[in-house]
Amino acid sequence: MTICRLLAIIGAMFIAGLPLTAAAQAQAQGRSSECHLRIEAPVSNWVIHGYDPFGSAPASDEFDLTFYNDGGVACRVRPSFDTDQQPFGLDQGSDPRLRYTLLNRTSNEDVTPRSGRTLASPARPLVVVNPGGSQTLRFGLVVATDDLRTDGRFSQNLRLTAEDEQGGAMASRQLTLGLDVKAAALIGLSGAFTRSEGRALVDLGTLQEGVAPVPLTLYIQSTRGFTVSFESQNNGKLKLTGTDWAIPYGIVVGDRTLVLGGAASYNSSLGTDRARRSVPFRFAIGNVAQKRAGTYSDVITVSIAVN
Repeated sequence: MTICRLLAIIGAMFIAGLPLTAAAQAQAQGRSSECHLRIEAPVSNWVIHGYDPFGSAPASDEFDLTFYNDGGVACRVRPSFDTDQQPFGLDQGSDPRLRYTLLNRTSNEDVTPRSGRTLASPARPLVVVNPGGSQTLRFGLVVATDDLRTDGRFSQNLRLTAEDEQGGAMASRQLTLGLDVKAAALIGLSGAFTRSEGRALVDLGTLQEGVAPVPLTLYIQSTRGFTVSFESQNNGKLKLTGTDWAIPYGIVVGDRTLVLGGAASYNSSLGTDRARRSVPFRFAIGNVAQKRAGTYSDVITVSIAVN
């Protein structure tokens, strides 16, 4: 009787020690015996906000998404993007389209759908998501702005698909890539001037009535129509410091002569097209007869704004 009891105990211990299969473990934990993948992202709009087309910062940003496995076996997938049969590139509903690069920073691979979808290759690394686990991937978006002509939102809808080793879709998610371009304008000066403490100093030489022979050019860049405003500290007069002596003058911008006694501006209506312009800039000197000798000067503030 004693021997029978001992064998029964040993047998029970042996049976209890059998390892559970992956499927049995999944069932014991209330999960299916298959990979069950879902994709979550903090935002579905991967948009680069506030891009200044005349600034030094690149048109780039990074975004995260996470793969969750609610199943009972590991998911082994490759993330792939496609444009859903739309032409490649960010746009506003018309050409030109802005080219971009989409990089998987986690695996250090280019996943850009240049031909309509990410290049399929068995050499691409797999993302392995264990049962009940998750994997977060980071993607970098870089937009080429050489063909940028205007401001506003440029975008493209993409579908992200997690594909298994045979190319089957395990999960998918819709995303929107975008570049938000600020309305912006930039103005500069070139020609016969020097700089001092951040100011452009223009020497008009010996003052004579008429347009001073000093070659200057305003360089203007804008994402749309613009207005250049000019404000004279002395209300359009060159003054001899410490005296009441003054010589009236105006400015010639392109083919327009502007009087500086009040608000003076140079406008260009360009619709929504980006502009790069070189505009001649001159000084028109008034009557200098019977003026006291000396150095006459004024300070002009030049500003630009988009329309």
